Amino acid sequence: MVKNKENFIITVKYLISLYISIKIANIVCNFFEKASINVWLARGIGSTVCVLLGLMFYHLWIKKNKMERV
Repeated sequence: MVKNKENFIITVKYLISLYISIKIANIVCNFFEKASINVWLARGIGSTVCVLLGLMFYHLWIKKNKMERV
């Protein structure tokens, strides 16, 4: 029962970090699309921001909590 609760908490953290990463990347992408640069460059910057934020959340929030439980 405790293992299921821990897996549920980790899954919720993944979903929250994914949602926040996508939302911030969307804001960045919209900002650069309104600037006078190529649309594909703006989308590339937005996707890079999403990946970097996702990795940051993983290393600072999810991985840290996994290591504390072990």
